[in-house]
Amino acid sequence: MQNQVNLSTDLVPSLTYQWITCSDLTPISGQTAITYNPTSNGVYAVVVTNGCGSDTSLCTSITTIGLEEHLSSQILLYPNPNNGVFTLEMPQALIGQIIQIFDMAGRLIQESTALEMKQHIELKDVATGSYWLRIGGETPMKLVKN
Repeated sequence: MQNQVNLSTDLVPSLTYQWITCSDLTPISGQTAITYNPTSNGVYAVVVTNGCGSDTSLCTSITTIGLEEHLSSQILLYPNPNNGVFTLEMPQALIGQIIQIFDMAGRLIQESTALEMKQHIELKDVATGSYWLRIGGETPMKLVKN
């Protein structure tokens, strides 16, 4: 999965670009586009060159790679197990995402949109058993209808 940090500069015809690490001014292999998506924390800059010479941008410190907040750890589903009426609580960032419920064979049995941070999920017309609930791209959660 690509991280959410993206460094960029303006595209100017006849200029070339080389992204570098500022700690030792080492060019980053293959990074010659106007954008760079770093894969690790560090301090980065771009060297822009034309026929008259080159100039280096200010260095930008990236410290957030690997600190991605896992929204799935903030999702609550309760009571679980129960008779088919669940309360689902989620962070604001998941509002508008699709809520899907799958049976254990992977078949989609219910789909809705997350409209509130706390809402009810009803499994009225399904058999007792175990199901998977997924919101957006988050890790599925197991729910059990008695």
